[in-house]
Amino acid sequence: MSYINQRKYLGSKFNGIYKPISAIAYDPDAQAYFNVNTAITSDADKTAINDFYLGLKTDGIYSKLNYMYFPIWLTASNCKWNLINNRTFDLTFSTGFTYNLAGLKGNGTSAYANTFFAPALYNNFDN
Repeated sequence: MSYINQRKYLGSKFNGIYKPISAIAYDPDAQAYFNVNTAITSDADKTAINDFYLGLKTDGIYSKLNYMYFPIWLTASNCKWNLINNRTFDLTFSTGFTYNLAGLKGNGTSAYANTFFAPALYNNFDN
């Protein structure tokens, strides 16, 4: 079936009746990331990120991660979000970073990002 103007063709059995496509249901963790990161506006980006989450979960990797970041957005406020648990271990950036379409880039001397992650509080590093 093809999608025409955001509507789904029901086929010849229904004489060419179209119905609106319901909202896309994203993985709950991907949706939480979309909710906090306002830089993600395109359906293509959302689909790619959603597929990334689903792949991590299918491969059994997601449950072993405490934090992960996509430093690919144009501002510090959009690069800071932790993909695993939004608003926990979000990055705080020092000065010395530039942000552009190529991603986040440090100056090589004073740029760093703090996660505030305390490894002693977690025991899944042996898995």
